Amino acid sequence: MKSKIKFVLPLLMALLFINTGCNQEDPPLPDNILSFSVSEVGFDSDETSKTITLSTSRAVVEATQVTITVTEDGVTYGEHYTTEPAMVNGKVTLTIPAKAMEATLTVKKVSNVFLEGTESLQFAVESASSEVVIDKSKKTTLKFDAILSEGDMMTIHGKLDAEEKVVEPVYIDFSQNQQQRMAEMPYTLGFYCGDDFRVLLNNTDRVKATFAGKTYETAKTDINAVTLADADDAINIGADGMMVALDINAIDDASGKLEGTVFRKVSEKPAENKVYLVAIGKGMAATPKNEWYKVKVNRKDNGYSVQYALIDAKEVKTIDIEKKEDYNLVALNLETGKTFVREPEAAKWDILYSPGMAVSTSTMGGGPATPKPYFMQDLIFINNLAGVQAAEVSTEDIKENDKVVVKGIAYEDFSKAHLKDVKFSSDRSIIGINWRNVFVGVNKNVFYVVKDAAGNVYKLRFLKMGVGGDGGVRGRPEMEYALVK
Repeated sequence: MKSKIKFVLPLLMALLFINTGCNQEDPPLPDNILSFSVSEVGFDSDETSKTITLSTSRAVVEATQVTITVTEDGVTYGEHYTTEPAMVNGKVTLTIPAKAMEATLTVKKVSNVFLEGTESLQFAVESASSEVVIDKSKKTTLKFDAILSEGDMMTIHGKLDAEEKVVEPVYIDFSQNQQQRMAEMPYTLGFYCGDDFRVLLNNTDRVKATFAGKTYETAKTDINAVTLADADDAINIGADGMMVALDINAIDDASGKLEGTVFRKVSEKPAENKVYLVAIGKGMAATPKNEWYKVKVNRKDNGYSVQYALIDAKEVKTIDIEKKEDYNLVALNLETGKTFVREPEAAKWDILYSPGMAVSTSTMGGGPATPKPYFMQDLIFINNLAGVQAAEVSTEDIKENDKVVVKGIAYEDFSKAHLKDVKFSSDRSIIGINWRNVFVGVNKNVFYVVKDAAGNVYKLRFLKMGVGGDGGVRGRPEMEYALVK
């Protein structure tokens, strides 16, 4: 009975608070701060355009016109670069739409013009038309060469406006102060472009899979022999994980190890490659068995040949997929039959902010605290396939039997001298859900150290999540990072 009392009392207190507070005036909102997303960006050698983002701390009520001044150093408008919107008399006017939180300015290099790389543009907000407060201290510089960031503050743009329901994946590159928000492009499977031959499930889109058989050894290898009856012998990959428990073997290993994918390594011998059943998530609803797909993957040259169809379909389609050496994966959408690149180039991102499948030891729904897969929001994944590593650092002493075994260290105090004690991990989910709590917000007791593929080391801490009254916006977490020197 105690457990029921523990649940009812907070509920009664919450209802009492709502009832007694309904006649009180809401407290005034904090200032809506207008600023550039980062303080410095640069052109990579292969880039011809760069986007500068101006954002507010929350959605504006009405359309807001912003005037930006541009200061040139070594370049001239029209001769070396242009802008969208166009610059007039050294100024650019942007509009943040009503209920939105940002506006963008694009700078384009003029083709066939030689630049030394020392040139730059500086942008500053001169004025704004409505209720926002301009952060005059924050300007941004665009260099016409690549940069190595010393660090910055960044708001991750998972949502663009207050009414947007879906949080899109955002890829972040610390060394370039760069974030890329990927527009909605659903896909089912990712085909590895490295030396190995592997197939990955799109865990950001609730994709689950298993082999077509009671055991892997007895699973079928002929896709034409697989029918709806085979779904009855398989684990329930149609489960959503929340309303109906999902078998942890239906998702790729949360660590991101290639050896832990549901699809085994693709053999050179087609007769050794099994047929897999694949279910595409339907939100909180289960995916009916007749909507599952059957998929068989073989090697073809230095790429893949994929056979696929709905589980009970007679006609099987085939598509060939070539590896793209600059990318981790090539994506395939089984529903449309289209292939495309879903991520930025492998060398151009360090962490990903996204919803996705994650493993938790929560006892929600009863039962023992065993690892269970759930679809969660606000996850952070490292780019382990490109060689990015990370470690979690505690700001508090870690004790065992009342004895300090690891001494805590403050984010501000962490320096290069501390790296000798850091144990870097290639676990894709090492940050995962650990940086936040959906009730109170950011976990203030930890920060992270991230080593990018080039060997640059950044310390990273999260400041706001948008829950628990922290002043942030859900879907637009705020973070701070700095090059460790």
